[in-house]
Amino acid sequence: MHGLFLLTPPVKWYAAWSGLGQVANDYGYFVSDKLAGELLASKGIAWHSVQAEAFWKDQYISAWLEHPTHVLQAILFRFQLILTKLDLDNTVGLPSNDVTNYLLWVLICAAPIALFWLLWKRRWTDAFLIALPAGYAVCSLGFLYVEFRYVRYATLTYILAFPVFVTAVSDLPSHFFKGWGPSQARALKSTLGVFVAMALVAYSTHLLPTLRLLALDAAATERRDLRSFDALAWTGDLRDISFSKAVPDVDFSISELGLQLSLQTKANDGSYMLVAPMNIKRNKMVLIEYELVLKEGGAGIGFLSGNDQYWMSYKRLTGEPNSTLKGRMYQDVQVGSKLVITAEDGGENGHRVIFKNLRWKAACPEYSGLEPLMLLGNNDLIPMGPCP
Repeated sequence: MHGLFLLTPPVKWYAAWSGLGQVANDYGYFVSDKLAGELLASKGIAWHSVQAEAFWKDQYISAWLEHPTHVLQAILFRFQLILTKLDLDNTVGLPSNDVTNYLLWVLICAAPIALFWLLWKRRWTDAFLIALPAGYAVCSLGFLYVEFRYVRYATLTYILAFPVFVTAVSDLPSHFFKGWGPSQARALKSTLGVFVAMALVAYSTHLLPTLRLLALDAAATERRDLRSFDALAWTGDLRDISFSKAVPDVDFSISELGLQLSLQTKANDGSYMLVAPMNIKRNKMVLIEYELVLKEGGAGIGFLSGNDQYWMSYKRLTGEPNSTLKGRMYQDVQVGSKLVITAEDGGENGHRVIFKNLRWKAACPEYSGLEPLMLLGNNDLIPMGPCP
């Protein structure tokens, strides 16, 4: 899984130091587990080991001594991500658009004004409590590595600061106009409050269709009728999957009829072997069915989130050599989700597995016009059907 200056704690020292990586859309340089694993393997160091942690820590200290400017640039870059990136894309299903970005920047710009006003009024405790979420996010992770799922709470500072900002704006004219009194301040505060409320209503109306679908999915999650999947046709199999190597040391082939996938590698346990996009146009539920033979070592199969930040589901498939494993996985997947096969439980001979079957079908709940509130007291199972 790729990360912004590496996401996994066992290699956070490397993340804090290194500029090694690839260009990742708008974020600049990032380091990936793949690159870190390759570097460790070239030095004969096992992944997720005490030796690996000591190696990265040594590299981090050396970087401070040899390239302090680069280290400081990396730290400032992570500070910027923590304080200015709103992690909504492909995470909770809300659309990323200009309205969301404008709202975020309004909150960001209002926060320092609110904090300055609190300090000017000597309200030290209030200022500390409002600055605490963002400050803790920056100080706890910003110096070493960043993973958005750990610092989403940083935006609490902006939410808490905005009412203070409104109060500060209504109080400010009293310092410049002699005739400005409490009644004028209340009138201005009321006007600002009405304006903010109207903006929030307009923004909520803009998001209402998406929020309705999210509410329906949340209400139906525990009551989906998984048996209704059986009546649906399979929508994809090995012939439809566009696998690509996640590490160079992987050999894989698909039979001419597309009915069997063979792969082997000597990569470390936990390494990604193959990655394939799910190619879905909207969030939906997927049933994936597998059958594989473990020739050497084991494997794992799972779905990555749409932004590659976390596992949505994952299952280790291990057993004795030449054993056959069969099973099914039900999982909600997102736009941009990927199917990943990993290396697990390997020995001296590495990993060698053969998938005799790997297919899936996707479905969406059939709400029949129900609204979210109508589902609160409804305990009936909700059937799954083809997605529109």
